[in-house]
Amino acid sequence: MIKLALLSGLLILDKYAIGIFGLSQPIGAGLIFGLAFGRLSECIILGAYLQLIYLALLPVGRYIPPDGELGGITGLAIHILYPQFPLIVPFFFAVITSIFSGYTDTIFRQFNNLLYRKGIQAAAQEQITTVINLHLLGLPVAFSRGFI
Repeated sequence: MIKLALLSGLLILDKYAIGIFGLSQPIGAGLIFGLAFGRLSECIILGAYLQLIYLALLPVGRYIPPDGELGGITGLAIHILYPQFPLIVPFFFAVITSIFSGYTDTIFRQFNNLLYRKGIQAAAQEQITTVINLHLLGLPVAFSRGFI
């Protein structure tokens, strides 16, 4: 279970903190979960189905869509933990988590905006270590969203 939580936390960093490589997308996460837990075909299929659900939800303008990445990771984690459940159960948890996480994403963005503004002030005063510390503070916050 700890391995699952750590992997989830690391995958969600792809969306928020360390590049945007697509590994946190449900199909990419399905591949990684499948390789990590020895259930490759099941996880890729589940990830592909979840990817199709979130495919049309694009963040256009100020619209913040449901968080498909975190929803996909949650659905895959539920499937890894409880493989005996029918696939509707991971789908249900994925959709509920993505909707809830879409709302918390607003709070997360406000926190990042606060860090950004403090970083700009510190950069103007040439406080480089403060700028670096503020930037690094975003990593544990993003990791905790996936870990939890």
